[in-house]
Amino acid sequence: MIPSVWLLGDPPEHIFEHLAESLRNVGAQTTLLSGERVRDWLRAVVADEAVSVAPNLLVLDASVALDDDRRVLRTLSEHAPWRYLPRVVVGARHDDAACAAAYSLGAANWVVLPATTPERDRACAIFADYWGRCSLLPRVQQFTLG
Repeated sequence: MIPSVWLLGDPPEHIFEHLAESLRNVGAQTTLLSGERVRDWLRAVVADEAVSVAPNLLVLDASVALDDDRRVLRTLSEHAPWRYLPRVVVGARHDDAACAAAYSLGAANWVVLPATTPERDRACAIFADYWGRCSLLPRVQQFTLG
């Protein structure tokens, strides 16, 4: 199965672009949602609107995942089928309080992706290998969407 990964947010240093490239290198399909597209998608989740294609994995920028105004992680936990999808939060640094908050709201993992090139590229490749090749992710068709 080729995993479908959605990356939500707009982290600094174009980290999601690098992560998406690493995921595509292991065969994953990627979709990047930022800004207004994240808000539109979240409104659709809350309204239980039909989604034609759902991801197997959600990757969220920490600033989006923990934003009190959007309540993304909490909202996903409250709405099937989204609550069953693994949600990984990506931060640019170690932050114990934010990490604990993310886990308490249903995150499957907190990953630090450094902004500097060699460390970032290595971290993105490891992330992609683990989530794109090694993990058994839920199949999209197992969920009733809409």
